Amino acid sequence: VQIMAIQNQVKPALASLTLLSCNCSNQLEAPIIWHRKSSDHEMARGSLTETNFGRQLASSEKNVRDKALKRVQKWLSTLPYDGISEGEMLKLWKGLYMTMWMADKPLVQEELAVNLASLVDCLSDNDEVFLFITIFFKTIRREWSGIDRLRIDKFYMVIVNCVPNFVFLIIY
Repeated sequence: VQIMAIQNQVKPALASLTLLSCNCSNQLEAPIIWHRKSSDHEMARGSLTETNFGRQLASSEKNVRDKALKRVQKWLSTLPYDGISEGEMLKLWKGLYMTMWMADKPLVQEELAVNLASLVDCLSDNDEVFLFITIFFKTIRREWSGIDRLRIDKFYMVIVNCVPNFVFLIIY
């Protein structure tokens, strides 16, 4: 009886989760991204889930990722007056992390690292800037143990590009 009660509680929770595919040729190539389906309230507010950045940022095709990054820049610069929630920012940084994960050539990685560092310039509110920076470090800390030796240099490049930009914003 208790097992059936637990199963009845777990089924709705599992139904509310959606798996984002990353179109990976190898299952070990990239971690799985989960996100909750959005409610009507979130959709009306113009939330991150409505814009569907996750799938596009984690695409295996560079042109799709580039278009998604431009949409993220535009979206960040036109945030509503109530800003962005921490949950939405976590989803955004997970997608941005996957964008870097999927970048395969050194010049593409370098350009992407510079673009990721410049995303903070799209934000106008100081609270949003500090949230952006905080979630960046949370994402790097959370994902660090899953980065293999072949990809570690590209994430070093992201850190090297982002941290000086963040420090400059904090100081000035």
